[in-house]
Amino acid sequence: MRDRKESERGNYEMSKKARYAGLFRPFFYFMLTTIILAGCTKEENETISDPELMSVAGIAQVIPLNLTDSIAVDPIVSVTFNPGTDPSTVSASASTLTLKKGNTPVPGTTSVSGTTAIFTAVTDLSENTVYTATITAIKKTGSESPEIHEYTWKFKTGKHHLKNPLSIVSVAPLYNATDVALNALPSITFNQELTSSLTTSISIILKKGATVVQGTLSFAGKDAIFKPSLSLAPNTVYSGLAKYKADGSEEGDADNNNTDKSFTWSFTTGGNTGPDVTAPVILSVLPVSNATSVAVTTLPTVTFSEALNAATVTSATFTLKKGTTAVAGAVTYSGTTAKFTPSAALSGNTVYSATITTGVKDVAGNALAASYTWNFTTVQGAVTDVTPPTVISVLPVSNATSVAISSIPTVTFSEALNASTVTSATFTLKQGTTAVAGAVTFSGTTAKFTPSAALAGNTVYTATITTGVKDAAGNALGANYTWSFTTVAAAATVSFASDVMPVLNKCNTCHTHKWTTSTVASTYYTNLVNSGYINTAAPTTGKLYPKLNSNHTGSVLTAAELTKVLNWINEGSKNN
Repeated sequence: MRDRKESERGNYEMSKKARYAGLFRPFFYFMLTTIILAGCTKEENETISDPELMSVAGIAQVIPLNLTDSIAVDPIVSVTFNPGTDPSTVSASASTLTLKKGNTPVPGTTSVSGTTAIFTAVTDLSENTVYTATITAIKKTGSESPEIHEYTWKFKTGKHHLKNPLSIVSVAPLYNATDVALNALPSITFNQELTSSLTTSISIILKKGATVVQGTLSFAGKDAIFKPSLSLAPNTVYSGLAKYKADGSEEGDADNNNTDKSFTWSFTTGGNTGPDVTAPVILSVLPVSNATSVAVTTLPTVTFSEALNAATVTSATFTLKKGTTAVAGAVTYSGTTAKFTPSAALSGNTVYSATITTGVKDVAGNALAASYTWNFTTVQGAVTDVTPPTVISVLPVSNATSVAISSIPTVTFSEALNASTVTSATFTLKQGTTAVAGAVTFSGTTAKFTPSAALAGNTVYTATITTGVKDAAGNALGANYTWSFTTVAAAATVSFASDVMPVLNKCNTCHTHKWTTSTVASTYYTNLVNSGYINTAAPTTGKLYPKLNSNHTGSVLTAAELTKVLNWINEGSKNN
């Protein structure tokens, strides 16, 4: 703590001296378009920024936030400056945003997109390492001396996302946002789909001063959304606290990789107590307008000022053209961001134009004031994509046990795929040799298999992705990918002594079996095990299951009695 304070004091003194020399004043504004956050611990929430130091440097916010840890190893480092300055007076070429690991510069590129300064590292950063970021920018002032602005902050990376999967990507409303609509729904976007096992560890608490705001929490895709019971109060500061665990489980692991994580942010509502009549606006686009040497695999992306009516963000309102020819593709929308995913890689050395029309509307029905079009040019002499896609991760993980019967097998690929190749023929789920009925969906780089009914308890399932899956360039998966998992044992509802023994005794009146009956449940159960009629390790492989599962009712057993024994076997063939 003492070292941190001394470091901050040094930054402040350096800024103060420069201000006295007439070199520092906050004159330009960069509006933040993307918040990239990984979890920060509860203690660090009290020290994530220093308002005085940032005010001296003219900065409204930095991302990642100052002194945070557990940051993703592939962050986008960006800066937001105080409002009030005409962005046209900023010399983008003279602005630099650098990153260091100790005293060693991190290779990367600095870009200015509209009003946002971004540093992108060439490769992933090292795990569990402290990095120092510095922004230096020059404001053009005509005949006067240029004004130099500089600010330095630090953050620490966490484990690689494949080792520490659950982390915060963004929050809404934005950190320190003002004039927030009274019908806003505070939300957190995570770096992966929120399965039922993950949502149990996530909570959002919204406060107005010291008073907790009542509301409900829901989950959609990667988003956790808090809906207040009543509209927010006008001209009021609200604080949000998001809590979660690194992997969504209830207990930490031996490496302390699952300690409680949390992130606090605040925002201020506007003064409008009536209905929302403010039209949405476009905050940023990617690729930036008139960008050149754009990768042919780029997904045109638009970030809006507020949540939209998702039904209005379609291939009719978000289009991409090559000259006058429409480019085929799919439009997706999440949070405040819309993406256009072309069905195939773009052509090299070609100008493309993307358009958002006034058909786009916010949740209150306000339309975009005017259509917005921007252009970009793909890289010259683009090399044909010949790299096949690979499987990056699967859920449930391979060989997982105690998997919830409501789980949805999910696969994340290394790149965007041709969605038409991700089907129930190329993504299958089986129990033994029996195919499980279900629906396959695909979005971005993620495919999901949603079973038509809950999975059976205490059962091994095998999921397979075949080489029929192809990327946008037509490259197929190199080989079939198969993994297995075991569901959690279902809660016992059928009693061996009370329900099963009487039925099996009826079987003995029909014909002789190779087990010995008994009036003592434990003895009867042991006889069944020793004769191989039940297998506690793999309940459905015992001799009794295939016999009864072939509708062997005969003239003695009723259908209800048969179902009762089969249910007992599916619940683990327990001596309960």
